[in-house]
Amino acid sequence: MPNDSFGVKKIYPDSTVNPQSFYISDDDPRRELVGGGIISRNSSTQVYTIENPGPNVVLQIYTTAGYRSSSIEKDHGKAASKGYMMTAKDWRNVEMTMYVRVDSSTSTKGISMICRGGATTNKSQGNCEACGYLAYLGYQGSSVFGKIEHYGSVNYTTANSATSDLEGRWIGFKFVCYNKADTGGGAAVALEIWIDENESNSWRRIQNWTDNGNWGNSGKACGGVADQILSFGGPVASFVISAAQFVKFKKLSVREISAEGVFNEGGSNAGGGQQNGGTGSTGSGSTGGSTNNGTGGVSRCTSPNTKSNTSTNTKAGSNLDSDNPTDTSGSTTNSSPASTSTNNNSNTGAGGGNVDKFGVVSLCPWTDKV
Repeated sequence: MPNDSFGVKKIYPDSTVNPQSFYISDDDPRRELVGGGIISRNSSTQVYTIENPGPNVVLQIYTTAGYRSSSIEKDHGKAASKGYMMTAKDWRNVEMTMYVRVDSSTSTKGISMICRGGATTNKSQGNCEACGYLAYLGYQGSSVFGKIEHYGSVNYTTANSATSDLEGRWIGFKFVCYNKADTGGGAAVALEIWIDENESNSWRRIQNWTDNGNWGNSGKACGGVADQILSFGGPVASFVISAAQFVKFKKLSVREISAEGVFNEGGSNAGGGQQNGGTGSTGSGSTGGSTNNGTGGVSRCTSPNTKSNTSTNTKAGSNLDSDNPTDTSGSTTNSSPASTSTNNNSNTGAGGGNVDKFGVVSLCPWTDKV
């Protein structure tokens, strides 16, 4: 696999349709820190810290089109039709990366990466700009996905025990989000969490989830259907850091990726692939198709071993200022999402050869280790 500008392995290739990327530096105006504090960089180690932070700081990353709240389409039905909220340069199919070290961990803190929305810091109830998908990694090793329908409505998947305590060690954390076609040919969104346990540039996927409907029920408040799939791009990619006074980070980046997910390194690599889907009434996943890996290239097609999640946790009234989404006390339950999830080390197949309504091809994007 090729490496990015920081020498970090890429899981998916750069997009040729919307070639957007951000690599953290001191002088890039596309970053903005919200929630208090000042970003400081050690010039010899290239390690970043946040001085005098608030309880939850948000590092917002913009595209080259910038960010203008007044230009954002807050009707999610219309945004889905266009494919973006602000401009065609919005972050949509992305791979977000950072290495993090926690000097003093606590079970109620963690880091969230968020894409497919605008600014998440406007805490007006029902704010439709504050939407998106999130991946959370707790400082004690838990992980979870979330779907933010609008401010005040967040739906979480079942928590996963992803790794050991993060205190005193560097760990790589990636969130991948991209459109694919579901088994019925409609739009779906695939989410993945990857980690590099020992800063060795050896990445392992520890959790994935597919939103193809029946996840959430507040979409009508923002002009969509009740379980609106957030298939559109957004102008902001966010890193939410809790207890930032104890956190160091480096090699932070956001890249727009090609959902085909195949690096051609001197040989052929052919499609096929497994398809994951779910039925709305039971939430059970189905698999089908076949895999042809080809030779000479790097294949992302592996044998399927999927399971369905039959419930998600909805924290009404909570949002990104929640320190620990894996704590489900006081939560209500939405049953039977038509989505599939795989945790830990299992191999999973995913959509092959289909084209969604945005023209995004899913060949064989799943693998468990690179």
